[in-house]
Amino acid sequence: MNDPNYFAVLQMAAVAYLWNLEGGYRRNVSSIILVFSVLMSGSKTGMMVLIAFALFKFIDSTVWETKTLPRITIRMISLILAVLGIMVFLIYQDPVLSRLSMYIPAFGRLSLLFSDFAKAVSEGGSGRDRTWAVALELLKLSPIFGVGAGTYTGLTRALWNYGSIAHNTFLQISVEWGLPLSLIFITTLITLVVKVSLKEAYRTSENIMLRDILLVFLVGSLAISLNNARLFWIVFGALAYSVKGSGFDEVTRGM
Repeated sequence: MNDPNYFAVLQMAAVAYLWNLEGGYRRNVSSIILVFSVLMSGSKTGMMVLIAFALFKFIDSTVWETKTLPRITIRMISLILAVLGIMVFLIYQDPVLSRLSMYIPAFGRLSLLFSDFAKAVSEGGSGRDRTWAVALELLKLSPIFGVGAGTYTGLTRALWNYGSIAHNTFLQISVEWGLPLSLIFITTLITLVVKVSLKEAYRTSENIMLRDILLVFLVGSLAISLNNARLFWIVFGALAYSVKGSGFDEVTRGM
């Protein structure tokens, strides 16, 4: 794997898989190793996915698993400590990240996320501002029908001598498929995640696992193009099929 961003997203997909398994300390140790590998990759995309996934799982487990006063108390204390920890980190981030960067150079890239988000998007080998601008210009050429799957880089080279992909799955699909079809697809993805997250009939262990992995890919899709990633489509198809089997039939029969 020569792309640190895709590598980090795949590592987080493995964390999402492991987190839904029964494994005790072995699961926890494996998850810690995977999270550490994300940090060592220096991927800003991976760091964003890690933060988003941790926050989502905290909220999801609080809503569905916290039923007793002791658990609610522990959750509230954990949340307060986490907020305080983040505040302390933000205050002392420069010396902490500078020190870490001396021993682990990859942390130098991650520090921009906390110190200057605009630079994190445009500098340090990212250049997302330019790739997104090119994608928007290409979208203007054919917003309804798209330019056709697999034609993106050929057109950018021909028109602007710029051969990079969009580095955003939603933009990439919108440009190639057109806005109507891409909106239908994106709405379907979001609907699957919302159903498993909010409706108990769909909350089987398999669905939750697939939802978590799909969520990792969706967050990662904001900064990398995963429209050709096989695992993304496998997980999407598996969740769509599983949701239909785990609650769809029962719901429709009751209508």
